[in-house]
Amino acid sequence: PNLPPDVPKENPTGIYRRNFTVPANWAQRRAVLHFDGVEGLFFVYVNGYAVGANKDSRTATEFDITANLVKGQNQLTVMVVKWSDSSFIEDQDHWWMSGISRSVYLYSTNREFIGDVFATSVLDEKCQDGILKLNLAAGFLQKPEKGWKFSCRLYSPDGKSALEKPLEQEIGAQTDGGWYWLTSDPGRMKAILHAVIPAPVQWSAENPALYTLTVSLVDPSGKTVEVTSCRLGFRRVEVKDRELLINGKPVLIKGVNRHDHDDKQGKTVPLEMLRKDLETMKRFNFNAIRTSHYPNAPEFYDLCDEYGMYVIDETNLEHHAFYQDLCTNPQWANSFLDRAVRMVERDKNHPCVIEWSLGNESGAGENHAAMAGWIRHFDPSRPVHYEGACRNAFYKGVCNDNLHLTDVICPMYPEIDKIIAWAENTKDCRPLIMCEYSHAMGNSNGSLKDYFAAFEKYHGLQGGFIWEWIDHGIKQADNNGREYWAYGGDFGDTPNDHNFCTDGLVWPDRTPHPAMYEFKKLAQPVKLETVDLNCGRIKVTNKEYFTTLEKFNIAWELQVDGVTVQHGKLPVLNTAPRKSEEIRIPVLKPEMYLGQECFLNVRFTLAKKTVWAPAGYESAWEQFKMPYTGVVAKPAPVKTTGLEVTENAKSINIANNSVSIAFDKKSGSLSSLKLKDMETLLSGPRVNLWRAPTDNDGIKAYIGKSQKVVEKWLAAGLNEMTVSTKSVKAAACDGTVQVVITQRSENKKTGRGVTHVHCYTVTPDGRIKVDNTFDVDKELEDIPRLGVTLELPLELRRIEWFGRGPQENYCDRDAGYPVGCYAADVDELYVPYVMPQECGNHTAVRWAAITGKGGHGVKITAPEFMDFSALRFSEADLFKAQHTNELNPQDKVFVHIDYRQRGVGTATCGPDTYPEYRITGGKYNFQYFIEVI
Repeated sequence: PNLPPDVPKENPTGIYRRNFTVPANWAQRRAVLHFDGVEGLFFVYVNGYAVGANKDSRTATEFDITANLVKGQNQLTVMVVKWSDSSFIEDQDHWWMSGISRSVYLYSTNREFIGDVFATSVLDEKCQDGILKLNLAAGFLQKPEKGWKFSCRLYSPDGKSALEKPLEQEIGAQTDGGWYWLTSDPGRMKAILHAVIPAPVQWSAENPALYTLTVSLVDPSGKTVEVTSCRLGFRRVEVKDRELLINGKPVLIKGVNRHDHDDKQGKTVPLEMLRKDLETMKRFNFNAIRTSHYPNAPEFYDLCDEYGMYVIDETNLEHHAFYQDLCTNPQWANSFLDRAVRMVERDKNHPCVIEWSLGNESGAGENHAAMAGWIRHFDPSRPVHYEGACRNAFYKGVCNDNLHLTDVICPMYPEIDKIIAWAENTKDCRPLIMCEYSHAMGNSNGSLKDYFAAFEKYHGLQGGFIWEWIDHGIKQADNNGREYWAYGGDFGDTPNDHNFCTDGLVWPDRTPHPAMYEFKKLAQPVKLETVDLNCGRIKVTNKEYFTTLEKFNIAWELQVDGVTVQHGKLPVLNTAPRKSEEIRIPVLKPEMYLGQECFLNVRFTLAKKTVWAPAGYESAWEQFKMPYTGVVAKPAPVKTTGLEVTENAKSINIANNSVSIAFDKKSGSLSSLKLKDMETLLSGPRVNLWRAPTDNDGIKAYIGKSQKVVEKWLAAGLNEMTVSTKSVKAAACDGTVQVVITQRSENKKTGRGVTHVHCYTVTPDGRIKVDNTFDVDKELEDIPRLGVTLELPLELRRIEWFGRGPQENYCDRDAGYPVGCYAADVDELYVPYVMPQECGNHTAVRWAAITGKGGHGVKITAPEFMDFSALRFSEADLFKAQHTNELNPQDKVFVHIDYRQRGVGTATCGPDTYPEYRITGGKYNFQYFIEVI
């Protein structure tokens, strides 16, 4: 593909050509042109004469060009025309890159050849024995003599023969289920063969056991003319009692939508990247993929078979602009059906494919009915999926005559209360599996824990597919050589959707976003619950459906304030699928001081390497807060003198032989904090209600044109607040000094804001207790954050904290990040979303220390926890920048100490942050301590 994408002014015709020379001897054989993965109308010419065309850009097609060849060399030309009627039904939400993106190749066979193999390998109704059904076709360029036959062998995953003898059938034998001439193609003959495989090793995502089928075409003399093979897996897929059953089990679908994308090669995805996709998915506990919104690269399905991944294979069909038109127009019936047929024909032998999809966002009509009817008749072993069929019935609660088109209820981006209401009230016998949910654009995926809680609780809610896997950024470099990922409009392309294509769980180079760790925890294969923590008793549940827990090693550690004080290993468990057992961890109550916290961490790691991860890789973990209390610690002697207070018209100064603290009366702020003449502060705490909007708060390109929450924030002027100091009062009492500052922070145009009273109590050891009262105007019903911001010199760039981590987390995305002690350089806390935005927050932080090389700096402690972040960018820096290369780190550290920050939600496409994760107007009290260290 062309990178950057071509636009009409650069390539008005949109024509791409490839030329081939056909070997001279192929005219006496059989010559075939194969292609898979072309965007645009596809033409084939032999020696200048058109021999075929195809409109579906992303599904395999073959042209037999034998009859068009002449003796000697032949010239073949492939031409792709970008602008055609196929574009109308290829309106997917991704880059449009016309041209050839997958394999186009010539191959030849004998004049007698294997025409087709359709191997259906399923389980019987009791999911005990395997049933192998083979639909085979042989092709001949002339009528064959008698005695040709097929010989088929099946090998088990360990390489042994799974059949007592080969399945064989002589061509031309007119027996029931035997060979017969195909009326539409007199050059081919067809057979249907059966075999029962007693108790085969069953294929599943947990244990992707693959058998190998070989099919040989044998001539009358007994010579093998051609051999082909495919891998297959024995498994059963059915819908029953509001459950999608795989091998008889209602497997929770922990899925993600996936596009083919590479940040350097566009739609041409290298094999190593396909492997990396699947390795990363498996490591993060995904078990399912929807190929949005076209069949993915054919090699990908081979890997899904091997790695173990349930796949919804989706037809290359989407037409937003004519949503309910083309699907009911008979002129388009052939185009609809052709795409479905060739998808199924290409991928029919893959065990990973558990459902066929009729496309995406294309209405629902007679043309879909033709697709569904053909698929169900051709392959009754798999259900049919289509969101458009249930759209009106689910979202609007109206009668929908199209519900018969789908075997599952598969809505997009429903609110949690909507799917719960459906589960409680529906009489439908089909399961609800969301085809898209939790839109992963930028800093996103809030409330995943709430979706998973619903999956666990309500029968019929069987998971879904997150939108989506990868940010579709294209690697570019600016004039200074700084690399960044470009998005819609960066190449002068119009129309475009700006950065709406950067909406994945991983960056374009496949690095996971922080939200991936939330999913990994929620989707993990083991559940641990407390029984009696005082004696270390916990309940372990195997959440797998087909495999025991013996594949995991188990280790534990006991930590006090983030420091490991005990650790050990546990015996391997053989807990059966969906079963539980109690275990005891030999913990001993450690020595603790009052105020310290003790956590028990239990980790499950792979005992042996797999195709997707090495031995020792952590697949699951759990953390328990232990019910231990400590004793009062003896106070360490502090050699300090009493505090001396001096006050003048401009400032209040407090000092002794250890620390020096100053307050500026005019600004009403803590202006200096020194330890032995070493300054640790550039700017003291100031109230802050603003954050650089996330994509879910409001996409920058659409600000002023949308209904997103950022519009309310900007209308209230939260990004342009002016602070006025109402009073500054100081008083000494019992050796301490108290400074009370009252300020009003508001937007001068709107008058909306917050009254902030911060009371600083300074003790002789230099510790400062800060009691904050925020009185937020009731008109500010939903604000992004509530807290204070201070600025520190860049010399203080080592950040340590005791709280959730190590990845960033937010109040509605905090299940995947254990409490612990973490450390990082300030630059490592910045999260480089393709579109710069709010990032780097950590919840449940008990304390955070910001220090320099010598260990000096500032420690902030919050008795009732705080949200905390530290970056070298201000909110204004992040808000202004459109790409990561536009950000220039400042020579200081911006530290945010928040009572709370708003959750991230998924509102770019789907529900906004839920009310319980928002901040409304009202009065709030918040306490933290500052000390120099």
